[in-house]
Amino acid sequence: MSKFKKIVVAKKKDSIKDAPWGAPSDCVVEWNLNAKPKGTLFVPSFVEVQKTTTTPTPTNYRRAMLQLIEDIRNYATKRNYPSFAIINNGGVGIFEPNAEHDWTLEDTKRFGSIVDAVTVEDINYGTDIDWNMADNQETPKEYRDEFYRLMGISQNVGVRSLVIDYCSDEDKIKKSFELSKTNGFGDCVCTDRELTSISTYEFNHNTNNCYNIKDIDNFLVLLNPTPDSNTQFTDKQDYINKLKNTWFDWF
Repeated sequence: MSKFKKIVVAKKKDSIKDAPWGAPSDCVVEWNLNAKPKGTLFVPSFVEVQKTTTTPTPTNYRRAMLQLIEDIRNYATKRNYPSFAIINNGGVGIFEPNAEHDWTLEDTKRFGSIVDAVTVEDINYGTDIDWNMADNQETPKEYRDEFYRLMGISQNVGVRSLVIDYCSDEDKIKKSFELSKTNGFGDCVCTDRELTSISTYEFNHNTNNCYNIKDIDNFLVLLNPTPDSNTQFTDKQDYINKLKNTWFDWF
């Protein structure tokens, strides 16, 4: 507020305590009952930041996350973005009730009502017993079973579960899709851990039209399409054309 030289307030001077919200002493305040804001009136609120390098810890981080995502959903809804989707990247355990952290079934249902899907990596292939990345290696059964359990819980509260596996052998790619389809999960098998290129395999074709995340059987994750070492795309138009010619339900 230090740069403000004049503020026009459309209320009586005695109707607002401590107005005008911390403006500098040389700022001129004009109290005009006929004044109308242009567009939406935004009143800034001031937060005192403690002189510390420690990040404040919420009393219940699950509720803090729920509030954040609700704010995002409300923002999109107010701006009429009908196709807007919220997808958790990991954190599938948040859809399970947890008495120790005062996280109830109703909380998980509320969370499920505002989140569309959750992605979980290395479900069937991609990690070893020590949680090290291990592409093309089968994920230990105890890890996979726990992932499946949590993903089933997420689907019970209306959140679609999406698998991201890392393998390149044809039989393993096919098995990943078979396991995901059996469990009702969408699947993405990445042959490149850096997610720089379009996979060239063609399994699990979906002949149905896809209108939202719940309709998809397969998808592609492509996060780094233009690293120096990648020669798959010559330019932006080539990139778009190659995406257009793939068989994936969703990018």
